[in-house]
Amino acid sequence: MRVADAVDAHASAKDVLLEYGLPCSECIVAFHESLAEGCAALRLNIDEVVERLNALA
Repeated sequence: MRVADAVDAHASAKDVLLEYGLPCSECIVAFHESLAEGCAALRLNIDEVVERLNALA
C-alpha cells in the first residue's frame, strides 16, 4: 500500500506514521512510495507499523 493510500484510509494514520518518524505522508513521495519502502529506509518493523495502522480501523 502506498503511504498516501494509508493516510487516505484513516485520518489518524498520519499521526501514527509521524510517531515512527515517517513524515513522508506530507510530501510527494507519499504518492509513489509504499509503506514497506518507507519503513525499510528507516529500518522500521513494517509489521509493527501495519499493526498500528490496522488498529485504527
